[in-house]
Amino acid sequence: MATSKAKRPILLAQPKPQRRSTNFKTNPNPAGLMPVKANIYRAMAELNGGFQTVIHELQVLGQVGFLRPHGITEMRAMISRLRAQANRDFTMAMHEREKTNADILATAP
Repeated sequence: MATSKAKRPILLAQPKPQRRSTNFKTNPNPAGLMPVKANIYRAMAELNGGFQTVIHELQVLGQVGFLRPHGITEMRAMISRLRAQANRDFTMAMHEREKTNADILATAP
């Protein structure tokens, strides 16, 4: 029976390749535009759909006789406030970014 006498390298003992260090961020868009991608709008729509589902299901649970309707009403109000706050914060951030893009395009030659 033949045995292979080829030596296999010990991976942990091998020197690690040096990575080039870059201390600067590359901007793939030289004009400085930072477009809001469509998937962000889709994610917000999905989030709102999820909130709507939770609110609807809480309304259904509010009709169950042995559950405390006051607690469910408070939960619905809390979810509604959270939804409104998320929409406000995300919308304001996207508006700022879109406004910056519009300003850049308006001043471009």
